[in-house]
Formats: sequence, C-alpha cells, structure tokens
Amino acid sequence: MTTTRYALALATVLVSSYSFASIDGDGCSFWHADCPLPAYPLFLSDNDTKSNLLMLLADKQRLALPFMLPADPVNQRDREIFSLQRLPLPDEVESPELREQLVTRLTTYDPSLPALLAHYAGRDSLYGRAISNSLQSVGRFLDALEQSDVAAAERAQLLTTRLQILGQQEDSPQPVEVTMSEPAKEWQAYLDAVRQFYDGHFSEALAGFMALQKAKAPWVAETVNYMVMRTYLNAAMKEAQDEYGGVDLTKSDHAALKQAMMQGQAYLAAYPQGRYASSTKGMFRRIIWMSGDQARLRDSYSEAIAADHSLPELEALVNEIDLALLSADAYRNELAYQDNTQPELLFINALRGLRTNGNQQPYWSDEQLDAAIKQLQAVGNKEEATYLQAYLLLQKQQFDAVLALLPATEGQHTSTLAFSRQLLRIWALQGSKAFEQAEQALMTLIAAPLPQVQQAFVENMLADQWVATGKTAAIFDKGSPVTQLRIRSVVLKQSADPALLRHQAQQATSSAERQIALHTLLVRDLIAEDYPTFLKDVTLIPADYKELTPPKDAPWQPLPNEDVRLSAFQWRGDSTPQGYYCQDLTTTLGTLVQRPEDGHALNCLGEYLRNKEPNINLWQGKERVWGLPEPKSATAPSRLKLYQAVIANPQAEPEDKSYALYRAINCYAPSGYNGCDQQEIPKNTRQAWFNTLKQRYGNSVWAKSLKYFW
Repeated sequence: MTTTRYALALATVLVSSYSFASIDGDGCSFWHADCPLPAYPLFLSDNDTKSNLLMLLADKQRLALPFMLPADPVNQRDREIFSLQRLPLPDEVESPELREQLVTRLTTYDPSLPALLAHYAGRDSLYGRAISNSLQSVGRFLDALEQSDVAAAERAQLLTTRLQILGQQEDSPQPVEVTMSEPAKEWQAYLDAVRQFYDGHFSEALAGFMALQKAKAPWVAETVNYMVMRTYLNAAMKEAQDEYGGVDLTKSDHAALKQAMMQGQAYLAAYPQGRYASSTKGMFRRIIWMSGDQARLRDSYSEAIAADHSLPELEALVNEIDLALLSADAYRNELAYQDNTQPELLFINALRGLRTNGNQQPYWSDEQLDAAIKQLQAVGNKEEATYLQAYLLLQKQQFDAVLALLPATEGQHTSTLAFSRQLLRIWALQGSKAFEQAEQALMTLIAAPLPQVQQAFVENMLADQWVATGKTAAIFDKGSPVTQLRIRSVVLKQSADPALLRHQAQQATSSAERQIALHTLLVRDLIAEDYPTFLKDVTLIPADYKELTPPKDAPWQPLPNEDVRLSAFQWRGDSTPQGYYCQDLTTTLGTLVQRPEDGHALNCLGEYLRNKEPNINLWQGKERVWGLPEPKSATAPSRLKLYQAVIANPQAEPEDKSYALYRAINCYAPSGYNGCDQQEIPKNTRQAWFNTLKQRYGNSVWAKSLKYFW
C-alpha cells in the first residue's frame, strides 16, 4: 500500500475494529473462566463496554489487568495477545484439594458420608439460586457445626441431611426422622428450610427461616436472617423468570422486593460486619434492578465503583453493571442506556456512541457527544472529556486539531487513558502523513516501561506502519523492536516477499518462525508455479524435522504450528485412486521442470494438492492482531488450472485427459461451488466437460464412475 493510501485508510482507523466485532452482552459468557473477552488495551469504541469499563476502574485502583499473553511471546503464537481473562472469585473455585479435604473431614464423623458426594456434578453445573449450594457451602456449614455444642453423633446425622441437599436438584431426598437434642433441632430446622428454599417452595422456606431468627446458635441466627432476604428476592423473581433464565422485570413481585430490601437492611443493622454483609449489598442492587428503578440502580453502582475491590471482585462488578445497566437492552438497542449522571458510565457509554453506522457516522449525534463532553468537564473528569473530543476529531479526519488538543508527551504515566492518548496522537500523525514522526513516537513508546500488553500493541502498530509504508523487512532486522511471534507470523504470511521469507527460513532465531517462513515460502513457490525454485527451497526442511502428535488419550488436542506443517511438502505419490499411479512430489515437479505440459505430471501435481492441501492459513494466529489487512493475492495453488491445462492440451494422452476431466468436474461436487480454486466456471462449460468425458472417453473408468456433473 502506498503511503498516500495508507494515510487515507488511517483516517478511518477507528471506524471499525480490525479483528473482532463489537457487541455488548454476555456472548458466550465472558465471565466464564474459559471464555476470554477480546479487548485491545486502550479505550476504543469497538471494544466491548465491559472491557473499557474494566480498564477504567482498574486504573483508578491501580490494579494490573489480566490480559492473556503467551508465556514465551518470541517463540509462541498459540495464545491470543489482546483478550481479557476471567479471574474467578474464591467461592467459584472448587479444586480437587477442596473435595479431598472435605472427604477427610466427613470421614472422621462417618466413613459412609463421602459417598453422598457422588451425585454432585461440580459448581459449573449450578445455576440460579442453587449457585450457592456448593462444596464451599458444605464446608462452611461444617465449620460452623464444629463450633457448636451439638454432639458428634448428631453432627453426622446433620451432615447426612446437608449432603443430600447439595447441588442442583428439583426435589432433594427427604431426611429420615430421628430424635435429636434441643441444640441439634435448630440446625435440623435450618436444613429443612434450606431444602424448601432450593426446591423452590418459598412460603415454606420463609416460615422455617423466620422461626429461627432468634436461634440460640449464633451461626444459625445470622444465616437465617440473611436467607429470609434471599427467599423474598427469589419469590419476587418466580413469575418474572422464563424457562431459559430470561427475566421480565414487569412481572416482578414488588411487595416481595420491598420485603427483601427491608430484611436486608435489618440484617446489616444487626450484623454490620457480618459474614454476608458484602453479599447483602450486592442483593440490594439486584432488588433495585428487579424493581426497574434505573436511577437508584445507577446511584447504587456509583457507590460500588467508589469502593475498593480485588481484581476478581472488580471483574464481577463490571459484568454486573454491564448486564444490568449499560447493556441491559443491547440486543434490541445497544444505545438504549442514556443516563448522563454517573461520570464513569457516561464516558464508557459515550465511547460506545462513537461507534459508526453503515454510513461511517457515529451513532451519537454531535449534540449528544458535546453534551457528554461538557458534563464530564463539569464534574471534573477533564481527561476523559478531552479524550472523547480527540477521538471524534480523529474520526472526522481533523488530524491537526487532534495534535493540538493532546499533549505531545505523557511523562511516566502508564494508565490506560494516558496510553490511549498517545496512540490517538500517533494515528493523527499517520493520518497527516507525518510517518517519520509517527515512527519515532512508536519507537519512543516501545522503549518506555510499559505493561507487557501495551508493549505488544505498540509493536503491532509499528509492524502495521512498516508494512504499509514499504519497510516490511525492518520488522525482521536484527534488534527489531517487533518481537511478538504472533505479529511477525502474520507479516510473514501476508506481506513478506520470497527473498525475505527465504532469509527468515534460514536465519530467524526462533525455530517456530523459521518453520512459518519456510512453509509460506514453499506455498508461494507453488502458487507462482516456480517449480525449479520450489525444488531448491524444499531442501531447507531440516533433515531431523518431526511433527508433534497429540496425546493418545486426547487426539483432538490442538498442537502448536498445525497451520504450517512441513509434512505438507513430503508426498510419496500415495492416496491416488486405483488405476492412476503417481510418483513422489519431487519427481513430479522435476518432470514439469523438464516438460511443463506433461499431462500425467500435471494431474499428479493435482493429486498432491488434493491430498495435502498446502495453503497459507491467514486466520490461524491472527485473531486479535491489529491492522495488517489481508492482501487479495492467492493463498493456495490452483488445482483446477492444472486440469484445465491438460484438458486444453491436444497432445495429452487420453488416460490423462479423461482423468483431468473427471477431476475438473468433481471440483464442483457436491455443492456446486468450486473447491479447487477461486474461478467461477460457467455451468455450460462444466456440462461440456461432462459430455466430452462421456462421449469421447466413455470407456474409461472415470467416465463410468461419474453419473452427474455439478
């Protein structure tokens, strides 16, 4: 791309994200530990609102963000570099050790007790109100029981009942009635109410819990006071929830919600530092949400935002805010939230408003954005206001205005906002064609003590500029600041010329990079039909090259560098149909070097391509990589062109021509779409191939085996 074209492209660099679509909602549920959230490490309109809000709030508390990064970024590319990882809350972790410890403790009371854990499918199987019916809750029950004056034999009976309730069940087994002492009866009555609660019998559960609010056992008394609030809340939601977990707030029981709020307030008054105080405050927000009072919910979140949190707690809070407020109606209307009162939420929402529609215009009008900027300035959030101004100016291609608005240097600040401002300046420099200044600014940033993920993003931007301005080779110079293999591999696959690929295939310090370069080079040789050069380049495959294999007990497990297997170029002529013999790839290509129109060799090369499918996979390893737009050049050699050459050659042997017709027709089987290259062959041409095969070569095995054309 010329520098002029690059400048024009950068003028709309923030119009849409290069690697992932923006959406606000829970998606595959980001907040599952195995479901990361795509997020560039700066404030972008196309980042998910959750990631932008998490970065903003984490900065205020000086918490390091959990971006996923390769353990060895110079040699590994199997892990995404721009995604946020979910850190579980303590109650969400059920390690094997936890279960083992619980088994040991239960065994001391009765060796038969651990068998009652068999039905429990793990915390991941829990949902709804049963989310708290986990191994941790059993452990806490046992802790409390051991601090009580209940006799050991009765503890075993109570533990039997508690374990029968454990997990996600519709109707848990009923306990066997036994005679108990007065202290044990309180605990048994508590468990009876718990059973009713988890079984969804809220009236019975309420009666049971409320009868124990003055229990002699302190743990029971405190816990039932908390459970009364939970029971009222669940009762209020009963008619509002559908079978799929969706909630219709208009169907909430507001009387029950009011009772839940009053009970929660009573709990905090009685136990201001109680074991359920934090949970109760979270329940207050849920009660307010269920009541549909958005203003109170916003104020409640303002209070929560101002408090200190651990990183897992902050992630959970951000997820809650996004689902309940910012993006509560995002699937129907992602711009539904319009409140301008809370500054942090206003900033994140305004960023979302800067997303562009099909006409490349922000969803929010200039008047809406100006109002947001003025409101942020009025409440003292001037840096956020300035950032929104600069972002909008950049979208409008007013590059000089961006440069005048933002500071040229940021000192040693490593906040996400300071980092984001610097990148806006660099994009403005690029947009105004000041490429040398932009490159110097990027080099200065790379030399700064940035967090690893910010460092990776600057490397990504520098690689993007060098490729677009004709300096691709600089990325691979000795001492290059672009060290991330994930970024370098994308450049090799998309933008490197044969000379650079050949150099990296031999000189790259990383064995993985040498393999990527060599694989790409060999495919490029085949695409160019430069068979003499391929035969030289293929000798660069190391003599001791071996491919990893997945474990026998997990054959589905992905392996590193699967997309660049060098075995793709090691073919012995196997897997051809009976009756059509081919020699190995080297011999086949050697024949074509000597006789380029040899029909049998062309067909055998087609057999190699059909069996090994050598191609440059531009997707694998590119997820989340910024910029570096894909070229429009071919990524795989054409198989159909080989057959067409044989079909068009009047000197081709009948055996070879009939086979070429057979294979060319099958390129469109069975879908009617070309699976051999990107050509669009008219249907009448494909029919002519079929007719020729049937009429001229009707006695061939290929004509007899083919009944249709596609």
